[in-house]
Amino acid sequence: MRCVFNYLLLFFLVGFAGCGNTSPEGDRNIETVTAADLKELVAQKEYSLIYFWTTWCGPCRKTLNNTLPELSKLIDKEKVQILLVAVSKDEDRISKTLEARDLNAQSLRLKFFGPDVFVNHKLALKNTLEELFPEENVWKNSVPVFVLADRDAKVIQPDLPSKLEKLKHLLQTESKRRTGEILLSGEF
Repeated sequence: MRCVFNYLLLFFLVGFAGCGNTSPEGDRNIETVTAADLKELVAQKEYSLIYFWTTWCGPCRKTLNNTLPELSKLIDKEKVQILLVAVSKDEDRISKTLEARDLNAQSLRLKFFGPDVFVNHKLALKNTLEELFPEENVWKNSVPVFVLADRDAKVIQPDLPSKLEKLKHLLQTESKRRTGEILLSGEF
């Protein structure tokens, strides 16, 4: 109980400091979404590859640079969509991280309260994952979070690998076993 109290106290103190909010709340090119909005987006296609990332995460940027551009060329776009969900309020940094990437994916920004700092990112992501996938234990207390879900927001594969070869193999074999469908198109 004392730990919860300390965490809440820290959250409010950091929130009142007002630091870290380097971008206005208004939207420009990247849509701000809640868990409910994500659930609606997931329902639009048979399957969704959802990639939650932050601007300060090195492995996230590596996956955005290498794996996801290649993966976006391989997926069957009739059945599968890629949703890139940035857990940050800094739209300029999000845009700079994503620009010049050959990503055929919808870029989104997760809505959360408080300043744009690590503790709020983790809390927002944890709460979003619990609301989006209430019967699954997707949150592993780290970023990135990469999930394959069906249109009913049922997790088909949690904790997808960030390396392209492992990801392609998993999507070819495991997704076919679980869904009966191959989610990649073309040769690789």
